[in-house]
Amino acid sequence: MILDSILGITTISRGGNVNCPKCKGELEYKTEDEELICHKCSLAYPVKDDIPVMLIDEARKTDD
Repeated sequence: MILDSILGITTISRGGNVNCPKCKGELEYKTEDEELICHKCSLAYPVKDDIPVMLIDEARKTDD
């Protein structure tokens, strides 16, 4: 995974290993919420015990 961290927000770039399973877009890791956010799909994937749960059915809809 290619990670760039600024102010507690980590961006996982397209060249990394983790992309949105729905649209294959870039994900942003929110450390305070422990979620990977896809702004394109408006979905948030939980991270449990440092393991991303990349199931579309487990993702929650975001407000953006």
